Amino acid sequence: MRKSKRLRTVANTYGMRFLNPTNHFSKKSINQDDGHANKPIQRSANDKTTAPIAAKVGASAVATRHNSSMFAQRIGIFFLATGLLVLAHRQYGWLGVTAIAGGLVMWLLLHVTRLLTVMQRAARRPLGYVDSAVMLNAKLNTGDTLFRVVALTRSLGERHSPDNEQPEHFRWTDNTGSRVDAVFLQGRLQSWSLHRPTQ
Repeated sequence: MRKSKRLRTVANTYGMRFLNPTNHFSKKSINQDDGHANKPIQRSANDKTTAPIAAKVGASAVATRHNSSMFAQRIGIFFLATGLLVLAHRQYGWLGVTAIAGGLVMWLLLHVTRLLTVMQRAARRPLGYVDSAVMLNAKLNTGDTLFRVVALTRSLGERHSPDNEQPEHFRWTDNTGSRVDAVFLQGRLQSWSLHRPTQ
């Protein structure tokens, strides 16, 4: 009887351990593990400068990628124009070259004329003014050029960043006091935000 009673006691004890695995560990070990898990991370004084440095590195990396893409586009346009001229010369001789060259010149003149028209309209309006900041916020898209934004607002943006420094910050404000703050990197829109006056 005593032996069977001991076996039942041992069985019950081990059965409870299997049902509750935390009984395998003592309170001391649990407290030590919890103290290690909840131990706060110590930061050095140099960590304060990590965020600005990381931001500058990220901005420079984005600028590098953008410059490389712009360079690739220019090279592609150059090779495309050269290929058209060569193909025109082989098919139609110098008459074909003249026709293709005339078309390229007309395309260039159209862009120059559009640029002058947009700049003339912007020169007639106050700096950083827009008819409706809400409408401007709805029309903007990531990657838009500064030229396109100036064409939408018909005014030059009010600069809120140092000259010759990337990224560039511009602001457009309407009559109600609402404004759009835009961030450009190498002439391309990266982000923007709409701010309305508090009533």
